[in-house]
Formats: sequence, structure tokens, C-alpha cells
Amino acid sequence: MQNSGLGYSLNVLTSFNLIYDIHLPLVVSWRGHDGNDAVEHDVIGRELPGLLDVFGLPWTVLDPQDPRRSVRECLEQYDGGRRTSVFVVREGG
Repeated sequence: MQNSGLGYSLNVLTSFNLIYDIHLPLVVSWRGHDGNDAVEHDVIGRELPGLLDVFGLPWTVLDPQDPRRSVRECLEQYDGGRRTSVFVVREGG
């Protein structure tokens, strides 16, 4: 999903995580991460890491130089379905 869609999903994710103990691996695009995107993406792009931290969602940014390590790290944070983890992909990455 785009990072803007993550904002719409936070209440559902919180319910899944806290109430039903259902955890998902998420792949989220990081639009506006460099402040050089459409204005509607710049705010969520600037705040994405802090937002994920506030909601207690561990996250990993795709490293295009070592994608296997990035995926492995994200799956370790997912912990076999015991935690929701977010795999963040930068535009062009």
C-alpha cells in the first residue's frame, strides 16, 4: 500500500494487533520521503518513521544494494506472525 493508505489503516491494524492478536507483514511505499513529491505525500512522507514508531510497528527500509538482508530483517521483526512488521520501499528503490 502507499504510505497514505497506511494512515487509513492504523485503526484497523491497532484492532487486529491489540484485540484479536492478528499480525500482518506489510509492504508500504514511502512517497514523499525526500520532500520532493506531490504536496499531499510530503507530510506523511516526512512523518512515516515516527508514525510507525508511535504505533509500535517495527519497520525496515529496503536497501536496494542488499535486498535479501532487508527482507530477512523485516521477516525477523515479523517473528513468525507474532508481530506486525512493515517493509518500507522508497520510490525508485
